[in-house]
Amino acid sequence: MLFQSAWAIAIAGMLMACGAQQDVRRTNNKELISLYGQGRKVHQPARMSEAYGFGLIDTETAVFRVDRGHDDSVPSLIQFDTSKSPALPAEAAADFSAAWFEEHGNALGLAPNDLRPEEPFGIYVTDAVYMLRYTRLFQGIPVRDTRIEMSFAVASDGSLRLREVLNRGHGVIRLENPEAPSATLDQVTQALADVDVTPRSIQPVIYPIEDQNETIRMILGSEVEAWDEAEQVNATITFANGDLTPVEAYRHRYADRVRIEASVYGRNYLDVTRAGFPMSFTMPSGAATPTDADGYYEANLAEGAQVTLPLTSSRVTTVNAGSTTPLAVTGSYSAQSKKIMVNPSAEEIIGVNAHLSVQRINAFVRRHVRENELPLLNRSIRVTTNVAGSCNAFYDGQISLYAAGQGCANMGLVNDVTYHEWGHGLDDAMGGITDGAFSEGIGDILAGYYTNNSSMAPGFIQGNSQGIRELANNFRFPDNRGGVHQEGLTIGGSFWDLRTALIERYGAIRGAFTAERLFFRHLAVSNSYRASYQDVLTVDDDDGNPMTPSPNRCLITTAFAKHGLATEDPACKDVDPAFAAVRMEPSLSVTVLSSVADGARLAGAGPLNARNMFACIGSEIDCVKAQRQDLTFTLDGTKGDKVLFVADKAVSLQEQQNIVLFVKDQAGTLLGKRSFFVHSK
Repeated sequence: MLFQSAWAIAIAGMLMACGAQQDVRRTNNKELISLYGQGRKVHQPARMSEAYGFGLIDTETAVFRVDRGHDDSVPSLIQFDTSKSPALPAEAAADFSAAWFEEHGNALGLAPNDLRPEEPFGIYVTDAVYMLRYTRLFQGIPVRDTRIEMSFAVASDGSLRLREVLNRGHGVIRLENPEAPSATLDQVTQALADVDVTPRSIQPVIYPIEDQNETIRMILGSEVEAWDEAEQVNATITFANGDLTPVEAYRHRYADRVRIEASVYGRNYLDVTRAGFPMSFTMPSGAATPTDADGYYEANLAEGAQVTLPLTSSRVTTVNAGSTTPLAVTGSYSAQSKKIMVNPSAEEIIGVNAHLSVQRINAFVRRHVRENELPLLNRSIRVTTNVAGSCNAFYDGQISLYAAGQGCANMGLVNDVTYHEWGHGLDDAMGGITDGAFSEGIGDILAGYYTNNSSMAPGFIQGNSQGIRELANNFRFPDNRGGVHQEGLTIGGSFWDLRTALIERYGAIRGAFTAERLFFRHLAVSNSYRASYQDVLTVDDDDGNPMTPSPNRCLITTAFAKHGLATEDPACKDVDPAFAAVRMEPSLSVTVLSSVADGARLAGAGPLNARNMFACIGSEIDCVKAQRQDLTFTLDGTKGDKVLFVADKAVSLQEQQNIVLFVKDQAGTLLGKRSFFVHSK
């Protein structure tokens, strides 16, 4: 009924206006330009303060906090103790919310029909919080800058418990001009007659006006959608009803965030379909700045607009053989998707595919290596396509990709080849190519790690999906020494087996990421594949102390030993990741205080908050799992930033023995552990 009444008033106002044309206040150009400069604003108080006296907080209820905003008479925030909130199924959230606001809306300054679901209505803000969102009507008229939210805590079984109600509905609305008649389109046309703006539509609105003290007044207004002839852009102008004073105006000229994609091969020309990949760091025609890493830039474009894109960026420049001018392609803009899509022709796809292959592998390496460590990441390496010859590609500071021929595909259409050649650049930039076999291995490992596939360059042979080399192999040093590509498979096989084992241990995402980190970081110090094993162990070291085994030492040893690059240790056993959550405490230390007939008396030191120390004798995996107290210690004072402990008894140690030291704080919380390998003399 309230909704109908409001529109009845509006219609009556229109009829009155039609009956007798009234003079209206005219907006001048200076006034409009000033409002344009202020733009669209959200009028809501930024701060809330804790409030009392609403009668909502009670030890018997779930409510534990209430805040208020600019309207002291209603709460702006109600928070609930979810342990006291009843559980409800997720599908019942909307009905629960409607019933709750029906019962409590009056206390919030809301009438039952004031809430209008906002799209999207229900969203999972995080895995732990589900939210329903509303905007507000008042007497059936939209109220600007309102948001009412009801959020729920999400339990592990998916059920919901009420956690919070946020009320930014402007409280009890008291209109300054409740009797002001609604404006008509004819009236606002008259009001805008002195400026170059043409009204197109009008709708009623309740508009909040905010002063410098964050005091908010509410007025009946009219929101007008218009066309700004001078700037050739849509605009929205809001008037106060009655005298038709403009209170807000903004042009819809916020540049669209446009993404540029090119349709290229995911891996090679044998792909059934192409996929869209971003044209990163490319300067589109008519743009002031290049696209970002995800292919976005800001532009105002008409539907179907053609944009030219040169294949040059801060990371790669692609040319055709015999030319130094970067290749260029054209894309078409879709206003619906806000995307420029480049669909290269059969001739263009070679250059675009090679160009984006470099962009993609560059971005991949950046996950683990910084620009100041590898200037190649920010150098526009030149890629030349359709080089005379066939069945080859090479790196000489730049990348050259051969044309199709003699049964081989065009190398610009086989992404693994580009990844491999860029891998030579990676090796070159990490201290120079000093070991040819190692450099070939680096190129293959890079391609395999990025594509998640051990087969190198499927499609190299025209129409053949088999690769030309295989990382999942049994090549061993020194048995398979020979040509650089063959010998490179020894180190390639080591790193592929390492990746496979890490994925089995940690899962697909963490395992692959760990393998990548070990590979890329070890390149900073390794100049030969024969040194890789020890350098990988150094990267894996999590405490800087070689006396304590690195987390994946045994797994790394097994992978490299299979290929003759390390010595297998069948007794070696890494800590189970499930028990590695007990963090390593680097400040822990142990020393022999004295030797006695039945063994050694140990002393330990730990962090200042340590109050309890004990030791377990045995492998770290067994000790962490059991937290066995083979030896206890007594607090013996402090020294500097360490707490000192003395063992309660002597302990007999074997010639070589692993000891795991644990410390707890005053509350008995485990602070950490550290392993020590003891050698008796």
